[in-house]
Amino acid sequence: SNTIFARGEDRWHRMMGEEFVKEPLPVTQLGWLYFSPLAFRQGNMDGFDILAEEVAKNIPGGSKVCELYAGIGLLGLTALAYHHNNSSIPLQWLRCSDENPANPRCFDRSLQSLPKHIITTTTTNQNNKEILKATYTVASAHDALLQGQALDADVLIVDPPRKGLQIDVLN
Repeated sequence: SNTIFARGEDRWHRMMGEEFVKEPLPVTQLGWLYFSPLAFRQGNMDGFDILAEEVAKNIPGGSKVCELYAGIGLLGLTALAYHHNNSSIPLQWLRCSDENPANPRCFDRSLQSLPKHIITTTTTNQNNKEILKATYTVASAHDALLQGQALDADVLIVDPPRKGLQIDVLN
């Protein structure tokens, strides 16, 4: 097992210090990635930054992206910011999912650290309402697919844990 912390609010508590550790968002440096003690963080962030940039470069501008096994959304959020800066066509939307219930707080905090014009889009109906381009669902990769997280996606990012992709996800 790769479990370091037992999940659940009753299993541990922070006694002092900041709730999050933050790292600059790879490539663009436009925002921050926020990690809580219950969120997985790469041991070699400098190396992973290179990988995140390559993933972002290989996603066509204007894509709809679904990231499974997303952790806090590092790859998807990097791609969202990258395409805003380096592509004439930003990503249309980003849907991230992972089964760790601690990840959405990290994802939301990271998302809100990006400039508003990168993370929102305006609806074309009469309301002209701003909506977030990126969302997060707590679910296993298999359950996220069953819930429709990848419907209409042009790109599927998978960064599975060491145990590999779930067989149901491969099918």
